[in-house]
Amino acid sequence: MLRDVTLSHGLQGRIRRLSRLGVSQAQIARAAGFHPSLFSRYLNARRPPPPRFLSRVVRAIEALEAAESAAATARQTVLAERLGAVS
Repeated sequence: MLRDVTLSHGLQGRIRRLSRLGVSQAQIARAAGFHPSLFSRYLNARRPPPPRFLSRVVRAIEALEAAESAAATARQTVLAERLGAVS
């Protein structure tokens, strides 16, 4: 049942996207306030999650996505400045 819930909220996809950006599942777990091994058990439906699992994970993912977005913007700005200085 958990898999259906997490997939319906797009969490698995968002977790995979963050992973591609270099954010580990353990980092997501810690940001949501869970031990990484327990977080894994919840995601893989090996243990029933606590009632506020989804809300805590969504908040953590949103914060991590915002941080990644800010970092990407900063990288683009620095790159543009350095390329502009080269021209």
